[in-house]
Amino acid sequence: MLATVALALAATLLTGAALGERPKDPELSRNLRSALTQVDFWNELSDADWVFDFSKVMADPYHPGSVLNANAATFPIITGSGMTVAQLNLGPCAMLAPHSHPRATNLVVSVSGSTKTFMRAENGADDRVTTLTPGKMTVFPQGSMHAMVNQGCSDNLLYSFLNHEDSGTLNFAQSLWATGEDMMGRIMPMCKDEKNDWNETGRAIPDWGTGSQDGLAACRLACGMFGKGGR
Repeated sequence: MLATVALALAATLLTGAALGERPKDPELSRNLRSALTQVDFWNELSDADWVFDFSKVMADPYHPGSVLNANAATFPIITGSGMTVAQLNLGPCAMLAPHSHPRATNLVVSVSGSTKTFMRAENGADDRVTTLTPGKMTVFPQGSMHAMVNQGCSDNLLYSFLNHEDSGTLNFAQSLWATGEDMMGRIMPMCKDEKNDWNETGRAIPDWGTGSQDGLAACRLACGMFGKGGR
């Protein structure tokens, strides 16, 4: 029963996440994909279609953070390019929880702040931990699990470059919880701990596709941040 509820909730959350990546102009996207020549492709586009404005996508991108994707859905001119550019906004102590991109290798460049990264490519491969400061870049291979966390009290800005116009994202915590209590209790025994309520645990996990979330408690305490989302 719990597994059914978990999967139903997961489906609901996935639907909500998809709304955030709703195509900017579905008709334009369809026309670009069906263009017979490059000239036809160019002539579908207006001057405004050539610009993506990261600064106007969200009113408060650092509370606690956000991921803003310029991909084939949100920036139709990218259609056919095999590219995505994402702006990563990490507020004080905020983190991008473990996730992977099933269709793309991910290059991440730091613009401001100090960001710790973790990556595991596959079973048997050594874990990789880096610290990105302005001007430094790291790589997350296609399909690898990776995470990032702002280590300080200022806003961190990074840019992410992916070699696919629809790279996809798989959130690990949400995926594990959606597997259901019966299976997860065997894989991670703490999920069956009588002190823990399975449904309460699920409610504490951020929605699918949320992007950034509140990070490490020690960092938040050092930065004088109290309560969820406090600044």
